[in-house]
Order: sequence, then structure tokens, then C-alpha cells
Amino acid sequence: MTTINIELGTRSYPVHVGVGLVSSLDTYLKRTGISGHVGLVSSKKIHQLYGAKVEEAFGITGCKVSVVLIPDGEEVKNLSTVSNLYDSFLQAGLDRASTLVSLGGGVIGDLTGFVAATLFRGIPYIQIPTTLLAMVDASIGGKTGVNHPRGKNLIGAFHQPQAVFIDPTLVHTLPQRELTAALTEILKVAAISDSAFYEQLSQNIQSLASLSNMQLLEDAVIRACRTKAQIVIEDEREGNRRRVLNFGHTLGHALEATLGYGTLRHGEAVGLGMVAAGHISTRATNLSQSELEVLIAPITQLNLPTLPALDVASLQTSLQHDKKTRDGVIHFVLLEAIGRPIITTQVTERQIEDALNELQRRFG
Repeated sequence: MTTINIELGTRSYPVHVGVGLVSSLDTYLKRTGISGHVGLVSSKKIHQLYGAKVEEAFGITGCKVSVVLIPDGEEVKNLSTVSNLYDSFLQAGLDRASTLVSLGGGVIGDLTGFVAATLFRGIPYIQIPTTLLAMVDASIGGKTGVNHPRGKNLIGAFHQPQAVFIDPTLVHTLPQRELTAALTEILKVAAISDSAFYEQLSQNIQSLASLSNMQLLEDAVIRACRTKAQIVIEDEREGNRRRVLNFGHTLGHALEATLGYGTLRHGEAVGLGMVAAGHISTRATNLSQSELEVLIAPITQLNLPTLPALDVASLQTSLQHDKKTRDGVIHFVLLEAIGRPIITTQVTERQIEDALNELQRRFG
């Protein structure tokens, strides 16, 4: 078992990563000092798989557990669901000394974190991610929130968890599409931090996608978590340093919003956004064509869905509502080379249009 410490002063917390961790969860929960009333948020499917083990672990520590189950899918990540969670937990008798627990993927993690950030003006919460994407992305860093019809994650708060527990064996129950889409997030972390790591992932992408080597997957998760942890420590509230984590997200979020949430998995949209950002980089930051192909190679092996015809004008409008836009200027994360990200506002509409056309050519 590996522990990665997110050092943020009074908001510091551990990220525990280990195969089989859920089976010994009570041991690590005791170290957090958690007690009292716990509000567990999950989905019906995930709760059927892991709920009993998690509730037993909290019971061993002496906690009372109240469970609220919500539907799966990006469509429920909204203020209506947040209001329902408030109602359920207030009715159950949670108070300022209570703790919320997220057991699920990124949507459940974001919702739980946002409710924890705002209920009673802020109470602790714990992340137990059950998807690969949530393990390496949403569960770390304290970004919580919900979607708005005008854009993804436009309503939210920074609220760091008390602890994160990552058990890579939980990904065995994921549909193949969810698993392969999540690998793009690990590729993204490598693309902005370490060309050797990216090469290693690229060479083993099929083994990772098939779960044929769990040690390889655990190592990739730990490495991705360490990279994100270091960036969060350096820049907790998304200044210039943390913005590099948005590589692939700017156009990815626009694709999600324009095509309708749920059409693409988030990881799929990020993968497509990485391809588009790489293409823009060849025009804006002199990324070489050979490195562009290196960047794209493992993404094309992940069987991303076929794109429908893209409405370029709608995508351009969606970009203007991206939360990284300031005074109408879009901040893009591009690459000078793999492992060397750069943030720029000097991306033209024509470059964006060309990149979208390239996406259509490769994935349409």
C-alpha cells in the first residue's frame, strides 16, 4: 500500500493506494479519527457491489451510516440532485460533526464534495473512488461542483477531502468503455509531465486496457496521483500551475456540452480534446508533427466512439463559457513537447476550427 500526502497545511490529507484496500478499510479509517454520523452517497449498482464492505468498515469504527443512492450519469450532476441530497441528509439527522463519504465515480465524488462544502457551511468528506477516472482525477485536489446548462462544472467550490482511499481492483467491475476512456486521463497526466512515462503508457496501453497486468495498472495510478498531488500542492486553487491539468479539457468540455452530457464519457472527451490541443500546438507552439503522432498513437488505440458531425459555431460559443475563459479570452493548455506544457491565450478561431476538422477526419 502506498500513501501520498497532499501537504496543504490544515487542509492536508492522505491518498492511500493499494490493491485490496477496501477489504482493510476500517484499519485506515481509524487513523482519520472519523466518528459520529456518516452520510454515504453512492449509486444503486456501486452500492450493491461494495456498499456492504464500506458500511461494515465504518460500523467497526463506531460510526452510524445513512445511505443515499442517486442515479448514474452526468445528467444528475446538477443543483436539483444537490437539493435532494440536502433534504435526505437533514432528514436523516446529520449535523456539523458529521462526515460525508463518496462511493462511486467522478460525478458522485463531485456532488458529494459540493454538498460537503456547502451543508452547514462545510463539513468533512472522504473519497472512495470506484472508477479509474475518479481515482486519478476527480478524487484528488478538492475541486467540487455541478454542471449548468451553459457549461460543465460552472457551479462549485474548492473543498479538500479528509482522506482518499483508492483500490485499483475495483476497476474490474467497470464496463470496458469506462475503463478505456479513463486511461486518457492517465495519458494526459503523463503528457504534461513526463515523456518517458508517456512512452511507457503508450507501449503498454493494450495491457492496461485489458487489465492483464494489475501491477502495471497500480503503478500507473500511483504515478498519476503523485503528479497531480504535486501540482495541487504547488497550486491549490487553480492558478497558472494547476491549469496544466486542463490539457485536453477545454475543447473536451465544449464537446461534452455541445453534443449533450452523456453522449461522450468525460475521458473520451478529454482524449479527443488532447488530440485537438496537440493539433493546435503544431500551429501555435511548434510541436513537431512527429511528437503529435506520438501523442495521438495510444489515444487512437482506445477505440473512442465515432464523432457525429460537429457544429463548429456551437463549439466556439461553448468555449466562451468555459470556466477557464477570462474577459472573453480562452486560456488553452498546449504542448511545446510531450512533458512540456504551456498556457497561452494566443489561439485563433481558425486554429480551433482546423483542429475540430482534424478531429472529424480522424474520429468521424
